[in-house]
Amino acid sequence: MKKYLSLIMAVALLGAITGCTTTNPTTGQKEIDIVKTEKVAAVMQQTIASATLIGIQKEPKAAPYLKAASLVLADVSNQQDLSPQALLAALQSANIKELQTIEAQIVVNTVVGLYGAAYADRLHADVQANIYAKTILETLAKGMSQGIGQAKAAGLIQ
Repeated sequence: MKKYLSLIMAVALLGAITGCTTTNPTTGQKEIDIVKTEKVAAVMQQTIASATLIGIQKEPKAAPYLKAASLVLADVSNQQDLSPQALLAALQSANIKELQTIEAQIVVNTVVGLYGAAYADRLHADVQANIYAKTILETLAKGMSQGIGQAKAAGLIQ
């Protein structure tokens, strides 16, 4: 499962890492292009939903870990500190038993690693990192939740 989930999420976040900035013609500053970001987020959400569904098809026992991680991602997206370190700390300190297992750590490390790459790229581009980071975190959470919903609808999990 880790291989499929990692590969599909990597492709989704690679799209997010590139092409969401524009240069303001007045100031010459790089800025988040909201339209591009929304388009990338829509594609990412579908890709992450598919990765989640595939992961659950391959390993139904992963569903509780993915659901727990999606809840923490959604919560962190509403915080002030959106850094990968804050995400990792929230995932590690969450009082959710499903996130305390080795299997969960595989999901957690994959999500945090990919998010860290996207977040670092935005900081180096000197753009409004928190706007972008919030969008990425929300998209990860929504995509995972959507994939879990699809797995339930398909009768793969309860």
